[in-house]
Amino acid sequence: MGTVKPLKRILYRFYWGEWWRNEYYKKYPIYDDFLTSVVLEKSNLDKWQLAKKELQEIISRSRSYTIREFGEYPKLMKKFLENPPFRVLEKDGKPYSRSDF
Repeated sequence: MGTVKPLKRILYRFYWGEWWRNEYYKKYPIYDDFLTSVVLEKSNLDKWQLAKKELQEIISRSRSYTIREFGEYPKLMKKFLENPPFRVLEKDGKPYSRSDF
């Protein structure tokens, strides 16, 4: 699935706007330094815990795919559905996380 993003990329995407908008790039020209110094210190989480938290926030706003609502999957998806590299996990019928972490 080409649209599935690695956890690190999700974390980077989440805070890129803040780094750019607030001109943190002047003080932290290396984006990783910004994440470590500003974001991670505020959250008291390590990089991967924070990325997982942000991804769960994104997923929690999603809806589960149902054939009744959306119809059959496209043929192009068949090989991915047989052996998916990850699954969206659900709790009480609502998406909450991904199986790859």
